[in-house]
Amino acid sequence: MENWSAADFDPAKAGWKTGKAPFGQNDGKQEALRARCGNPRCGCDITPNTLWEKEVLLVRQSFGIPKFEEGKRYRIIVGGGGHTWAGEGFALHVNGKMVSEAKDGYYKNGGDPRGAYIFKDLQAEIGGSKATIAVKAFLRQTSHKGKAAPPNGHLSVWMEEATLPPSALKLAAKPTE
Repeated sequence: MENWSAADFDPAKAGWKTGKAPFGQNDGKQEALRARCGNPRCGCDITPNTLWEKEVLLVRQSFGIPKFEEGKRYRIIVGGGGHTWAGEGFALHVNGKMVSEAKDGYYKNGGDPRGAYIFKDLQAEIGGSKATIAVKAFLRQTSHKGKAAPPNGHLSVWMEEATLPPSALKLAAKPTE
């Protein structure tokens, strides 16, 4: 299991279950965490496709990654815990290398996307090839001010592409002194 995030790990051979994202639970039930979610990088109002049964969830999948384009920025989003006092820590791996980690959840500054930007070094490694994206996530079992609460969690992972505005491209082209 120590190489569970590596591209050559065989989850079927290790006896892993399969499921379709999003993964989640609300007090042990396969239910959405909220009736409505206004955060586009969360989705906690979606009923999970797969019940998140244990405290720790390991998910992974290999994908064909298109070539990255100049003038654009890319990031991998770990969705499902984007509100204040929601979500819990996670570790995001690409081809077995940890690229982002949060050791705890949102407490006072929810709403920002969680995950990792895909910088030039990682773009060179995975662009135009196959990559394995793996995430370790934890159920949230506390609420406001650390009080015990029913376990809950919601997890989905995706990649986003954004076109940079001309002003940002102009700044990025300037040599640093």
